[in-house]
Amino acid sequence: MNIQLPNMGKRRSQIIVLLIVFCSVTSHATLAKTLEESLGDVIKKVQEMYDRGEPNTVIAAYITETVDNHITSTNNDELFENPLNWFKLLGQRNLNTDLESEAYNDVANVAWSNGLGNCEENSALVYYILKKAGVKENVRIMRTERHSFTVWDIHPSAIIDKPSTWGNNALVVDPWLGRTTTREEVETGRWFMNNEPESKLNDFTTFTDPEANSWNIINAQYNRENNITPRPARDVDSDEDCFIATAVYGDPNAENIQVLRVFRDKVLEKNVFGKVFVGTYEKIGPVFAFYIRNDYQRKEWVKRNIVEPAVRLAEKHN
Repeated sequence: MNIQLPNMGKRRSQIIVLLIVFCSVTSHATLAKTLEESLGDVIKKVQEMYDRGEPNTVIAAYITETVDNHITSTNNDELFENPLNWFKLLGQRNLNTDLESEAYNDVANVAWSNGLGNCEENSALVYYILKKAGVKENVRIMRTERHSFTVWDIHPSAIIDKPSTWGNNALVVDPWLGRTTTREEVETGRWFMNNEPESKLNDFTTFTDPEANSWNIINAQYNRENNITPRPARDVDSDEDCFIATAVYGDPNAENIQVLRVFRDKVLEKNVFGKVFVGTYEKIGPVFAFYIRNDYQRKEWVKRNIVEPAVRLAEKHN
């Protein structure tokens, strides 16, 4: 009598596959829960660092490193370099999250729990952490057609598409890039443009955070609180602006020129002698600017001996 035994090798293989799938899904759900809780720990640590008065540069570096280590990029080969990353795809919701359709807090939590994301998820996470930690400075999400990043402590008088106006304290917190950088590097490197010379920076904050004020409102409030009359940007040939300083810096919206404008509007135009000085300057300024603007040595001398001392004086009284 021949007895047919079941094919135990095949069945054993099937059982092993089922166990792997079950353990993968279970471990992914458990991991997601743990990671969601640890995001709260990150926020708590940032809040403690901020309350202790640690420099923003130190806090930004911590956020950048933490998010960069935790989030695997979905738009390069990093996702597939480690087989463990493949299991992150199991049970993932909305991998290619669109900031236009989801609030920043949803985007941040989904990205953190999945451990996956691109520049949009990274910028939403940084924004979420800073907002939840209760930082008082302006935090904005900037975006071009090809990149998204978060700027912390941008000056309220800044012009979004001109990083030179963001202020000396502005920090670009960009885990997708893998580091924190300054507005100077944004201005000179223009790395966010991704080889698209026509790409412009836009403030994307209100699209993902409906409770945030628009940048126009923040600008207007700052001008109102400092009694500043907004003036359009002008060339050095203009008859109503910071002619000499503009000739020196080559940009009518440079940060130091903004400081001088505030000093003019807030201090000089509030007294008789100041008004006389402004009136005289508006007459001779264009001539002097024309004389120096095409001569590097003249501009450097004026910058060092006239403009920069004037900026230091203005900063003390603004």
